[in-house]
Amino acid sequence: MPPPRLESSILAAAAAAAACRFRKPIARTHEPCAVLRSLGVIVSCPPAVRHNASEGSPPMGLPPCFRQGVLPSGYLFGSLRFFHSSASECSSEVRASEILRTLKSIGGSGNADLGDALRQFADKMDEDVVLKVLQKQRSNWQVALAFFNWVAGLPGYAHGSRAYTEMLDILGRMKKIRLMRQLFDDIPEERWVVVVTNRMFAVLLNRYAGAHKVQEAIEVFSLRKDCGLELDLVGFQILLMSLCRYKHVEEAEALFREKKGEFPHVIRSWNIILNGWCVKGSFRDAHRIWNDIIASKVERDLVTYGTFIKALTKDGRIGPAMKLFNKMWEKGINPDVAICNCIIDQLCFKKRIPEALEIFER
Repeated sequence: MPPPRLESSILAAAAAAAACRFRKPIARTHEPCAVLRSLGVIVSCPPAVRHNASEGSPPMGLPPCFRQGVLPSGYLFGSLRFFHSSASECSSEVRASEILRTLKSIGGSGNADLGDALRQFADKMDEDVVLKVLQKQRSNWQVALAFFNWVAGLPGYAHGSRAYTEMLDILGRMKKIRLMRQLFDDIPEERWVVVVTNRMFAVLLNRYAGAHKVQEAIEVFSLRKDCGLELDLVGFQILLMSLCRYKHVEEAEALFREKKGEFPHVIRSWNIILNGWCVKGSFRDAHRIWNDIIASKVERDLVTYGTFIKALTKDGRIGPAMKLFNKMWEKGINPDVAICNCIIDQLCFKKRIPEALEIFER
């Protein structure tokens, strides 16, 4: 069978671009795939072996800085498509697709109908399949929960951390907070060590904060110790970020100050509160936190400066922002692109183009 033909216009454009860029003639061939491979548009390499970049010669049509081993197989017109996948992944995808088709066919039928329809998949169930099905049912929490509960009743199968976390996230996303908490409380105590993770608590805190249940979020954080996890600084910072993300900055700051004896006031925690006030649009409170950071003698970092400079520019205070920007350079903290863009944008808005160009050329 002759190889499939590609559009001649695509081949001609690709050949012209390669000739202009690399100044190398492209060998004529009647096989489109060979032409694309010579141009470096398609690069094939063994599916399971990745060679060092220094080994072998570069493929024809690619500059020397590229090597065959550093490009995945199936690199097609700038899209990363992995044509070679493991047999297990392929099998999981197929089973998940079949289950999804079955769930769609039974529609809103009861649990009995769901069990009858899915019985054929009972012997082939694993967490990878369950996770793929749940991820495709994120906007249909009833079907996702019914499937989750059906799988939990299969002999020889027990949900792992990934499946529990995904189901909790689905319920929280759909604001089914009571069901989310019930599912968490129903996790068998003997499986806490295996199932309950930092990622799961991060999901719970984020969803409670998103539902504006601040006190419940704080109570869930305290449950970490009961589940075998430490009440550590990282977990506390996740709680602060979740509260600030959904505009509960006042409560987050109060908790931050209240727990000073348990969790030290490191710069990352200060940055979370500072950013929370900036996102909420309260420049007065952001300025107050900035002064508190200075008074605390904690060393400010790039994030601290960037957050406050952004707040200053949003409030139209280009003078103080420029002063702080120059102070960063004096202290040896190089502003990143985001900070420079804030300053340049405000300078241009104020018609101070020469100063904006000076920063651009630094």
